[in-house]
Amino acid sequence: MKLPITPTEFRSILLSHGWHDLAPFKTDIENRKLIIPFAHADGNGCVEIHADKSECHFNVVAGDPALAQRVVNNALSLDRDMSGLYAVVKGTDFEWLKTQKRGRYLRGTTLFEDCFKIILTTNINWDMTKRIVASTVEKYGTDLGGYKAFPLPASLSGIIYQSSVLTS
Repeated sequence: MKLPITPTEFRSILLSHGWHDLAPFKTDIENRKLIIPFAHADGNGCVEIHADKSECHFNVVAGDPALAQRVVNNALSLDRDMSGLYAVVKGTDFEWLKTQKRGRYLRGTTLFEDCFKIILTTNINWDMTKRIVASTVEKYGTDLGGYKAFPLPASLSGIIYQSSVLTS
């Protein structure tokens, strides 16, 4: 399915910050490809997003196509209205954000995933963040036939509780 962004915009979204380098994302910047395995209360799946010379597309590797579309829209911030940002930068040195259609960023597939990663990046260095996220996905993530999705909160709640009881 075709996405409403250009390959340049896709690259900008991928490189908006370091999320592309964290599990469960599988990113190939050079070949303009992103694989997103996801676990949601509404279902699990996996999508592959890729760009050719002029367009961006995504394929549903596994799961419900409607849910996959929602995941892609969220992960690439396509569900965000950029008009407020573009109005603020109009007539300033930052108007290039509007002319180049910038300002979108890569997000996790759930708010929980983003919060988990943000808390880590606030408290420890990037290399440790990458290791903890990768380990969390590997140990507790939902297996989707070769890919693992970021775990849902319920799958970690017992572990967090046991850990806090043991350290109290």
